[in-house]
Amino acid sequence: MVYNCNECGSNFPKLSQLLQHRRTENHWRMFSCDTCGKTFNRKVNLDRHKKKHTITNNLHCTVCSQPFTRYDNLKRHQMEKHQMGGGLKRSAENDDIPIKRLKKNDDPKEFYNITKINEQRMEKFKRHPLLTK
Repeated sequence: MVYNCNECGSNFPKLSQLLQHRRTENHWRMFSCDTCGKTFNRKVNLDRHKKKHTITNNLHCTVCSQPFTRYDNLKRHQMEKHQMGGGLKRSAENDDIPIKRLKKNDDPKEFYNITKINEQRMEKFKRHPLLTK
C-alpha cells in the first residue's frame, strides 16, 4: 500500500512517514476565518474564534473595564493582572518571613520539621492462608 500526500503528490510506503511529512511540510487541512483570514488547524478553534466577530464585547473586567469576548480570557486577565480569584500572590502578613530554600547539600532532616503523628502497619502482600505453605 502506498500513501499519497494530497498537497504535493509525494508517496510514502508507511502512514507514519506520510504523517511526519505533513507535519514537517505543514500540509494539514486548515480552516480559515471568512472575516479576518486567520487560519486554524481545528474547526472547533475556528468556531470559537468566529464568536469574536459576531458577539459584541459584552464581558468586561470589573477592575479596569477592559472588554473580552470569551469568559476564559476574562478570567485569565483577572488572575494575571489583578490577582483576583486565584490567589497568585502570597498574603501580606507573611512578607517579613524570609523564604528558606533547600539546597543540594543540605540535610532534609534539618530543613523540614517532621513529627510523627500516628503509626499504622500495613501488610505488603495479602496472601490466601492455604497458599502459604
